[in-house]
Amino acid sequence: MPAIGFWKVAEERPQAHAIINAEGEATTFAELEKRVNQLSNGLLQLGLNKGDAVAMVMANENAFLELLLATSQIGLYLTPINYHLTAPEIAYILENCEAKVFVSGASFIDTCQTAVKENQFPADRFYAIEGAGGIQDYENLFADQAAERPQERSAGQLMLYTSGTTGRPKGVRRPLMDADPDQAAMMAGMIGAIFNLKAGEGAHLVTGPLYHTAPGAFGMGSLHMGHALVLMNKWEPEETLKLIDQYKITVRYSNNTG
Repeated sequence: MPAIGFWKVAEERPQAHAIINAEGEATTFAELEKRVNQLSNGLLQLGLNKGDAVAMVMANENAFLELLLATSQIGLYLTPINYHLTAPEIAYILENCEAKVFVSGASFIDTCQTAVKENQFPADRFYAIEGAGGIQDYENLFADQAAERPQERSAGQLMLYTSGTTGRPKGVRRPLMDADPDQAAMMAGMIGAIFNLKAGEGAHLVTGPLYHTAPGAFGMGSLHMGHALVLMNKWEPEETLKLIDQYKITVRYSNNTG
């Protein structure tokens, strides 16, 4: 039976495609695992401990998946923030989730900078993709970091914020599982069995924003089953049909929240 769980897949099929981003650039499981391990070690070097939180405002891009996988193997909470929110709304979530590190995508840097100023978030813990807006570059978290998995690993957890509620969004903070990250990844991958998806080769087209519960969960479920994630940042009917044909898409979750 083909491997289930990101790290197991990376061992078994290192040269298989894990991500094909919106620009058509491919990343293998081996390349993604190296980045994830370096990022994990970088976050640990900052002094983050089990149960600490990381927040991000990110499009459907490689860094989103790097942060999700890294925090999930070193016992951290990760809060992906809706990129449609205003600066005050982002500032509130940053404070409420008690983020120790905040990462902004290049497209959202102006709003995130305003949120950071309003929240008085520590400048030395604020990173931006490609150093957008003069903020310290996200790549600094990878500099001089080992590509091997951290010595002590434990499963992390998403901390998502509700939208269908009165007043301000509520953070859903579940207890961390007392589980090995590989076991947790295998459990996440098994979600595909409910829909009769098969582990091994396949391609999942992500048409909705990964920060949203459903596209994110189904996308990660497919990745843990060894499928390539083909990313879109905005759903377009013609582009969707083109990608389905080009990458022989085997599964697609449709959500047009973005």
